[in-house]
Amino acid sequence: MIKSYSAKTNQGPCLEVNEDDIHIDIANKLFLAFDGFGGAGIGDKTVGDLKNKISDFYTKIGGDPDSTMPFFYDPKNLIETNAFINSMLMAHEDLLKKNEPKQMHQRGGASMMATILCENILSVVSVGNLVCALVRDSKVQLVTTPDTMDPPWIDTYQPHFYTTPLNAFGLFTNLNYESKEIRVRDGDTVLVMSDGVYSRLTPKDIREIVANGQLKEVEKVDKLFALSNERGNRDNQSAIILRF
Repeated sequence: MIKSYSAKTNQGPCLEVNEDDIHIDIANKLFLAFDGFGGAGIGDKTVGDLKNKISDFYTKIGGDPDSTMPFFYDPKNLIETNAFINSMLMAHEDLLKKNEPKQMHQRGGASMMATILCENILSVVSVGNLVCALVRDSKVQLVTTPDTMDPPWIDTYQPHFYTTPLNAFGLFTNLNYESKEIRVRDGDTVLVMSDGVYSRLTPKDIREIVANGQLKEVEKVDKLFALSNERGNRDNQSAIILRF
């Protein structure tokens, strides 16, 4: 059902280390974006470990109706959604154990946004400060709200530090997350962005770029990055575009 997609991550215009990351698994229709923190050699490594642990566990139990969920099960959710939430919880528990003996400045953590497609149902699971937006009928709507001081796009661009995550992998004992399942339809575009992208954009910017039929998906991502950078972004940047 996905007609085209693009995914890109880079260190942004000012930083030498990229603590963002993405993971694309077409076979399992799994699309992940991460925004790590902790500094060079900490945040980037933490994100790499989280990405591997979550994706490895998910591919073992996702889509299996006989799967036993070790931590969590909600009968309202698809098997894929339940499997992914369990994958997150296992990875979070593992990171907490690694962080526990370390000093605060040595600990790593990360926000994450996941989209998993099962037929025409898209599961969206978020932790921390990434955004998932649905562009439908020339309107931009948030699928999930980032766990930050203020939600995006109230007035104009986000003030500095207002996109800092209030919860993330590896921070607190309880992992706060948001989970939704939406029915996608022909013509929809789903856009996942880290705060290095969305914090300097408005819904109008996103709508105009996504709706530009002259651009390929990868060119749309480049334009989103470039416009954010023109307006003062100094952070790492990641985005995934799914066109249905």
